Amino acid sequence: MNRFSDIDCSFEKLTPVYGYRSEKLVSIEKALEPIQRQIGELSYYIKIAKKHCHYPSEHDLTRDESASIYIYTMEWGEQSLYCVLNKTLRNENRHLLKVWFPYLKLFDTALNKLPTVKEVVWRGITADIGKVFTKDQIITWWSINSCSSSVNVIKGFLGNEESSTTFLIEALNGKKVSGHTEHKSEDEIILTWGTEFRVKSNALDHPNGSYLVHLIEIDEENNDNNHTSSQGLLECKSLAELKVTNELKLKANEIIQEKSKLLFKEGTKLLNRLLIEQKQTTEQLNSNNTNSIQVSSDIYLKNFIKNGVEQLHSLTCKLIKDAIDEYEQSTPDDHPDIKSNIQKNIEPRILCTEQLLKQRFEQDIYTISKENAALQIQKQLLNTAKIFFNKQAQTITDLDGLNAVLDERYNELYKKFEDNLNLLRKSESDITETIINIYNGIIKTRGTTADKLNIYNLCPILVPDTYRSEFQELESIYQSIQSYIMHRQTSNNVYKALTSLKDTFSNNSWKTLFQKLGWFNHHTRDDEHKKEIFLSIVEGVIPQFNNNINTMLSTINLSYNDPQLITNLIQYVDGSIKMQTSPIQHYWKYLNVPQIIADLIRLALRFLIDQAKQIADRKHEELKQELNQLKQWKINIQEQFLSSKDSFEQGQRFKTDLQKQIIEEIKRIYTRLIINDVHVEITNNSEIDPDKIATNAYNDSIGSNPPDANNIMKYIIDINRYYLELALNKIKISKETIITNQIHRLQKIIYNCVDKAIETVERHDCHNVQQVYQNIVENLRQILPDFRLSSMIGTRSKIRDPDRFKESFKQLLLDRTNMYEEIVKCKNIFDTAAKESCINLIKTRLGCQARCPGCGTKCDNTEINHTKHYNTRHLASAFYGWTIRGTNKPCLNLCYQFWLKSSLSWGETKFDWTQKYFSEHAPEWLDDLEQKSKTGDLYNDSKPPAEQRRAWMAVRLALIKRYSTDGMVDYEKYDENFYPAIKSVSADFKPEWDYIQS
Repeated sequence: MNRFSDIDCSFEKLTPVYGYRSEKLVSIEKALEPIQRQIGELSYYIKIAKKHCHYPSEHDLTRDESASIYIYTMEWGEQSLYCVLNKTLRNENRHLLKVWFPYLKLFDTALNKLPTVKEVVWRGITADIGKVFTKDQIITWWSINSCSSSVNVIKGFLGNEESSTTFLIEALNGKKVSGHTEHKSEDEIILTWGTEFRVKSNALDHPNGSYLVHLIEIDEENNDNNHTSSQGLLECKSLAELKVTNELKLKANEIIQEKSKLLFKEGTKLLNRLLIEQKQTTEQLNSNNTNSIQVSSDIYLKNFIKNGVEQLHSLTCKLIKDAIDEYEQSTPDDHPDIKSNIQKNIEPRILCTEQLLKQRFEQDIYTISKENAALQIQKQLLNTAKIFFNKQAQTITDLDGLNAVLDERYNELYKKFEDNLNLLRKSESDITETIINIYNGIIKTRGTTADKLNIYNLCPILVPDTYRSEFQELESIYQSIQSYIMHRQTSNNVYKALTSLKDTFSNNSWKTLFQKLGWFNHHTRDDEHKKEIFLSIVEGVIPQFNNNINTMLSTINLSYNDPQLITNLIQYVDGSIKMQTSPIQHYWKYLNVPQIIADLIRLALRFLIDQAKQIADRKHEELKQELNQLKQWKINIQEQFLSSKDSFEQGQRFKTDLQKQIIEEIKRIYTRLIINDVHVEITNNSEIDPDKIATNAYNDSIGSNPPDANNIMKYIIDINRYYLELALNKIKISKETIITNQIHRLQKIIYNCVDKAIETVERHDCHNVQQVYQNIVENLRQILPDFRLSSMIGTRSKIRDPDRFKESFKQLLLDRTNMYEEIVKCKNIFDTAAKESCINLIKTRLGCQARCPGCGTKCDNTEINHTKHYNTRHLASAFYGWTIRGTNKPCLNLCYQFWLKSSLSWGETKFDWTQKYFSEHAPEWLDDLEQKSKTGDLYNDSKPPAEQRRAWMAVRLALIKRYSTDGMVDYEKYDENFYPAIKSVSADFKPEWDYIQS
């Protein structure tokens, strides 16, 4: 017996359990005190639970609440707590439950803080009881019901038993406890005591005597439960197909995870080897040019980057092929369509890891370039100082002479390096060529569909060399819009900003502008009408481009050449045009839409190129900062020169320099280690999966009960940002734990480094500082293998009094605590680096950012270069600003309901039915909605699901105000039989985000 097979088969009618609700919350020890006589050694098991439970919790469970879940999942035989409790819950004598009320109160409180899930879950029992379940039978399970979201977990418990029964359950109010249980890999979902189910159909019996029973949880708000909550069921023709789909998805995910981990491991090894080889080559070149200034002919090492990326891509392609081959060989061919659809997800998921490694490789190359410049500058200064030191071997008092020599060399180096760096900076034409070539590749791949209004078919192919001249027609608009945006940012005065935009164009220039643009068709009335439309587009569409692009670029460094970034940019253009509140939509019949799309694409790419140029310029300035350190290095050499007069002072100086370097090297090395650990955590985290994030996003917002207005508004306003926020929250605790553990580990590392350095100096003869330093670094590499040798430490080599030097250096022992405190202060640095890296990786995994123009839901298609969008859960159209034609009341039906019956308005354009609108204006969503109009959830109903009606009532005032500028007005009253009397948040309500965009 185990929790997953502890199933109530009696079908008895019992009294509901509710008395525990009046209990006060107490500690777990107090809650289980009345049960001590029933379960031996219970106090010991409570201690185990409190020690190992998931605390602190991202869902704000107290330690006692978390322990109440953990102890329920512990197994210690027939006296296990869940065995005794469930037996009592199934007993007709309800008085026996009273002693359990304090625990049930604590347990129920804990569950209520956890996410509610609406998905298919599984249970099983090694008995052939399936035949007693018949279609439409209503049953109640009175005990606590442990289920798993993974059918393989249940298979593991059932083993190879021929006579067994597996339950496929469409859960509506499941509580996700995985992560809070003793066995985290069991993907446990709990359905609470007294849950009711309807049997969907007679049990499916297999030849070996086993059964599959399909149950649907009965929701309190929809107890007829005519619709299914799981889109997976909607898309399957039979229960058998659903079973096959889940098994194939599980196998595909296992393969994807395995190959992604292997790519991360082998790709990291490959790129690190290339970086080491490049560094050695650079050092050798520097060594062979001791008296001249040598800067790499390409400080960004384009050819080296290209070679590394090609090798990485070859490895990626091999692993993708291996993954697809393994999937083909390890899965049956009984359902080729299902198998093929799931296979399409393998390549994009593995490519996410490749993109992460590419971005990191480019950043490492940039770092090497910067270090290369610094090392060469240092080397030239040190050579100058060395020549001077050799001349002054007998007299070491000529500080003025040293200063004069260093100043002369300093000025010479600064000028020559500045000239070289200016020649090597990334030009705008370089950046333009990179971005345009990637953009053209995307258009050529995706712009091959028969849908004339598909965004990729409307995007023009551009030529990098002539892009600037082609853009000339839009230059005045671009500059005016930039001026307008600056006005908005500085004054927040919309009227003044618009006035400045209007004043840019005289009456004559307006006419010339309209002729050049070609945005308007023959339906426009006059120039004033055109001016009105143009200003509406500038005010309502284009500034958002700038904001969206800035947001996209805020978390990247050099990777403006990420194809996904440019794909998202195109989707922003598409979404801005097709959103119901878009002025382009409002004036659609007056506009030459293909020309507008082409110009908006050019305009958006110009924004991207400008932002990318700023990034490149910023990186170039950072590179030049190495030049600015010349002065500090010159001072450092002077101080070492002075300290060499007194061996005690020399030891102090050497100690200070080494102490600083140890701290900086630890920060550098462990930032990288932390990022690696977090990446591994993300790769291994099954929760950061597009399907699961989509499910959790819907359940935690639209499906929340009681409704969570904050999450609902996030889902509606910026669903892509909300997905990212959820994914970040999934690894937040793990990330913080990794950082905290590494910082704790660093105390020992620092102490060991200090001890090793002191031990090295004690054993050394200490006649030459450089030799002492080199010996220390060699020994420190036993603790920190990547510890680097600095050319700026120990420049004044000779030590006059070794004993005084050793005595002085030994004081490093007193600085260990201060050194560790310096590292602790760096927690924010570690956290920021890890978070930025998480964002880059997670964004690539979440894929397409297109939104359905009919309801605002996000595209779930993860296939590379897809031309068709789909989503498993569409919304009521009112959530995205749609109103009923003629009344301006919220359109509270799903965007595919009344597919061929209802008419709708799009600005001044009328459509006789919904299907025609999508066919003409959003063909990339047509297939998905066409199918759902025939087989989708509530396709033949007139209302959205219960959870969407509940969510609407919770936030309707805020959404009514949001869309009021487009005419939306609320209903005078709602039918309380369908729309619960929930108090809406205020009209001015704004959601509070956990993830703050830069």
